[in-house]
Amino acid sequence: MSRRQIDQLGARLRDNPQAEDISTFEEYRALFLPPLNNVAQTLVDLGLGSTVTRRIKRTESAIAKLRRQKTLKLSQMQDLGGCRLLVDKLAQQDIVCNLIGLHLTVRSIHDRRQTPSSGYRAVHVIVREGEPARYVEIQIRTKNQQLWAQISELASLKDGKVKYGGGSADTRRSLDQLSQKLWDMDQAGLTAPVDIDDDTMSLRHYNLGSDLRRPIDVVLARIRPE
Repeated sequence: MSRRQIDQLGARLRDNPQAEDISTFEEYRALFLPPLNNVAQTLVDLGLGSTVTRRIKRTESAIAKLRRQKTLKLSQMQDLGGCRLLVDKLAQQDIVCNLIGLHLTVRSIHDRRQTPSSGYRAVHVIVREGEPARYVEIQIRTKNQQLWAQISELASLKDGKVKYGGGSADTRRSLDQLSQKLWDMDQAGLTAPVDIDDDTMSLRHYNLGSDLRRPIDVVLARIRPE
């Protein structure tokens, strides 16, 4: 497909996709799997394999992104293929970024640590891989940043607007407070004593102080089934 054909497909997906458009998009999306696997293998070879996960963006998520970002062209979407890896410390995020720059072709780096997006903090590295070149997004998060993202995802199950900066004022305020508290802990070299129970998609708390427990509990209270 030419760039023009890809962008025309994106326009149809944004407006009123037909079954044929969905099928064509899924064929296009599959082209990102080999470069994604190559990038993930490079990260494994660099000794980061135990924390590397990968995914191809779901069709529904890609269409939703096109609809949210009205000027985004499908050919410009940089996260159809994505990897994520976790580190313990802020300094390790910088080390990993430098390693990636030495072994992969970096197109851009988006550092959302000090200027979060609706509370979300991480470093995203966009790399070019394969021929013709495809973009792959590498998300680098500390465990605290991952915790915030998981709590935000849980909140989004009840109210999808939360994921993109919406939701009730109380939930939004609590997520922002939690983001700041976890950022303070990252800067102090501390990891929050909380984790996610993968079976129940709920949080386990371990001796939390009230300043950390309170915003978590406010968010959880709003997403528990009635």
